Amino acid sequence: MIAILFGIQGVGKSEIISKMKQKFPEDYWTHMQLGDNAYELALDKGIIKVADYELLDKVHVVMEDDKKRLALIRANGSDTIYVKKEEDLALARDYMRNVNVETTKILQQEIFAHYSRLLKQDPTKHYLIETHAALKTKQGYLPGLSKDFLQEIQPEVFIIIEADADKIFARRVNDKTRKRDHDISVSDVQVNLDTTRYMVSNYAFSVHSPLVIINNREGEQESVSQELTDILKRFS
Repeated sequence: MIAILFGIQGVGKSEIISKMKQKFPEDYWTHMQLGDNAYELALDKGIIKVADYELLDKVHVVMEDDKKRLALIRANGSDTIYVKKEEDLALARDYMRNVNVETTKILQQEIFAHYSRLLKQDPTKHYLIETHAALKTKQGYLPGLSKDFLQEIQPEVFIIIEADADKIFARRVNDKTRKRDHDISVSDVQVNLDTTRYMVSNYAFSVHSPLVIINNREGEQESVSQELTDILKRFS
């Protein structure tokens, strides 16, 4: 079976998924993290590079880290993220939301094709795809999944993990390991939550599959993970 799980940054989905997987036999789930795979593909395709962008000639710096550790460079209509030191490569992941939509679409299509091949290799396995329903870019919200991809893989269920907007905003502010400043207020976070619901509703409609919404209640991660477990057991 195929389940797709969504949750905006800071909602706490990683902890819930980790606890849920412990309630199943080992290796029961093939867990696919689309964000991680997009980052790896960006490295492979040279969309993320380790080099000193200040030594480059005739390039347009779209964005620059306040400590000048990395920058988004635009040349000939294409975007590249340059990281000065390899030890700072992890910072590039949060910069990926700033590349132009066309570059993002190229990454998406390659990942969708890769996922489709993997899912077809062994359709008897249980797949959990973790991703974002709506990618907040500088050019607006971009759907995180395509209709063609969903029609091809036919997920059994779509699941959204949510939390109160003020709690999510506080988690982002307190998380110093990530740069999550694309929503600058609690109301921005609420728009992100609402847009996620809208996008996933359309995904579910396109393949006529159920949509389930789980509230990640503060301090109740164990019971929330059990709720997710119970939902997945109805389909697996």
